[in-house]
Amino acid sequence: MNGKMDEKIKRLLQWSMGKKAAPYMLEIWPTFKCNLSCIFCAHNLERKTRDVDYSKEIKLNRWLEILDEAHNMDVKLIRLAGGGEPMNVDNISLFTTKVKSLGMKGTMTTNGTLFDESLIKSLVKSGWDEIEFSIDGPNAEIHDYFRGKSFDKIIDTLKLFNHYKKEFGNDKPEIYFNTVFNKLNFEKIDQMLELANKVSCKKILLLNLNVDTPESEKLKLSKEQIKNFNENISSLKNKAKELNVYLCLNLVNYLRDEKKKEDFILPNISKNFRFLEVPCFEPWYSMQIRHDGLISPCYASFFNKERKMHAESLESMWYGNHMNNIRDNLLQKKLIGSCSSCMDSVNLHNSSRIRNELVDAYLKIKPNEEFVLNKIKNA
Repeated sequence: MNGKMDEKIKRLLQWSMGKKAAPYMLEIWPTFKCNLSCIFCAHNLERKTRDVDYSKEIKLNRWLEILDEAHNMDVKLIRLAGGGEPMNVDNISLFTTKVKSLGMKGTMTTNGTLFDESLIKSLVKSGWDEIEFSIDGPNAEIHDYFRGKSFDKIIDTLKLFNHYKKEFGNDKPEIYFNTVFNKLNFEKIDQMLELANKVSCKKILLLNLNVDTPESEKLKLSKEQIKNFNENISSLKNKAKELNVYLCLNLVNYLRDEKKKEDFILPNISKNFRFLEVPCFEPWYSMQIRHDGLISPCYASFFNKERKMHAESLESMWYGNHMNNIRDNLLQKKLIGSCSSCMDSVNLHNSSRIRNELVDAYLKIKPNEEFVLNKIKNA
């Protein structure tokens, strides 16, 4: 295979040819604890409405073992995220430093309020790759309404990151914003771009507002507001280009063409390329481990209940019954469990892009199958 081929595509090609391949990405939820109380967060609602037994969370020493297992399987990317705040773990710097010492790419999503100077120095020195800060407004008035008093702390943290990146001569970690798109900030995206530029943020990802709490319902945009925003997208993209900030809009459902569930299910085109027709490729390259040891291929899928990562090996779980059951159903074009309600997630929208890359790779390997492969690509 071409040495320059994307590693994710390489592994998917292996699966498509009947060979097993290790996960490209491992997403880890270190904890369910969070220091903020965001009004649109389903996890925050869960913490408020039921008792959470934090004693059952995977301990740091086990997470460090899992990192060794991931390295031995040649996992390339570790992502820190979760239902809680990843930085709300004691000695988290041991985790982040180990990711980089093992040669894996490290990314995280954070509310940005729990970094101290020592941790910031550690992340910069180790070459941690990317940090997504959750910022939902260009000022404290808007952002703090959603998440509680935190905006000023985040800005101070970003200034410290920039200070130590300059002092240590390191351009990492790259800083991104993720912004939950709603009726209180949709007219402020130009100001968000200005803020991003000011604090050396490279990218803003507008995230879909999931209606998971009573407050979320009130934050939905009206049809008229969506129309007005769409009319302004061109000027926002121009401003983003001028400020050298990438504005990602394709994670918000109503800013793109809506697709129905059926649109993701390709017709049966060729038995020889059945893998290329699956609705979603995530279970073949991605695995998520929750704070309580349950696993899933992605945040939108469903979790096993019997076996947990407290004692199981990463390899046995990746190649085990739970993941294989999800894969088998997708190969049969069945969307079971939470997969059936994933039509509005970014996972399935990414599938067409991945499919096209796989088809392009196959066209180089089997040019005599061009007719069938292009038929799958254009389906």
